[in-house]
Amino acid sequence: MWAITFKKLRLTKNYIIHPSVAAEKEIGIISSADSDVFRIVSVGRFVPLKGFDLAIRSFAIFYRSLSPDLQNTVKLTLLGSGPAKALLHKIVREECIASAIEFIEWMPKDEVKNIYQTASVFLFPSHEGAGMVVPEAMSYGLPVVCLKNCGPGDMLHPDSCLAVPYGNYKLTATLLARKLSQLYGDEGFMLKEKQLSAMTYNNLFRWDVRGEMLKNTYQTALEQY
Repeated sequence: MWAITFKKLRLTKNYIIHPSVAAEKEIGIISSADSDVFRIVSVGRFVPLKGFDLAIRSFAIFYRSLSPDLQNTVKLTLLGSGPAKALLHKIVREECIASAIEFIEWMPKDEVKNIYQTASVFLFPSHEGAGMVVPEAMSYGLPVVCLKNCGPGDMLHPDSCLAVPYGNYKLTATLLARKLSQLYGDEGFMLKEKQLSAMTYNNLFRWDVRGEMLKNTYQTALEQY
């Protein structure tokens, strides 16, 4: 669709169209309301495409890498619903990590805000070519761990180190777990990724910024006629 639009507008340069996310205000970099808990959040519909099985498997690897005392400081919150929910619960039981996993059904937007505000990291190993929840998480200054694909992987800042390349299933889960470990154990790395996430949101995904970009694109097209 966009290729046809660019052709009609006679645009000769390459353009990337990013999704836009409306936020009530710029939240920027935040700290978890509960500083004693390293809370990893993943949001979306529970279907295979979203990769929630990878989220659980990678969290399990990360969780088991910690001492028993430190295991009490980490949580994975899965917010959503869908046909794969029973399977996800089964994976949690197989991994023996039920005490560290929280399932939450869909809730009003104002309540979802509270989930984001108590999060430390957004984990989204989706296989899809989109992912509106990624810029939404960025609007809260959350670092985003995802797959290096043409969807969420392209939304991260070029300097971010949190996009994981595809490998076999076990390797991919292990690489995701390593990113969680790095964010958990390296305060400087966490701060840098928060800054990159907030910067990306403010520079690309705000509605006012998107409006200005689209205006400039159409203005360029008009000047070529």
